[in-house]
Amino acid sequence: MMKHLKIQAYPDSSKESVMKKDKDRLIIRVREPAENNKANDRILEILRNLYPSAIIRLTKGHHSSHKIVSIVEK
Repeated sequence: MMKHLKIQAYPDSSKESVMKKDKDRLIIRVREPAENNKANDRILEILRNLYPSAIIRLTKGHHSSHKIVSIVEK
């Protein structure tokens, strides 16, 4: 089963946090900067910890703070 999450990303934050806005929307704050894909890598790492048995891909928003992530349950 595949589902999509909409992510509002805040790179360069002083504290890391994940806040659920509604059923399929998350706000994620990361310490990593938005350069050299560091913030995206950290966001995917956080999501992989939240969904350990799923395949997670960033499908849209590689260079934007608004991202769409696909989650496929194994």
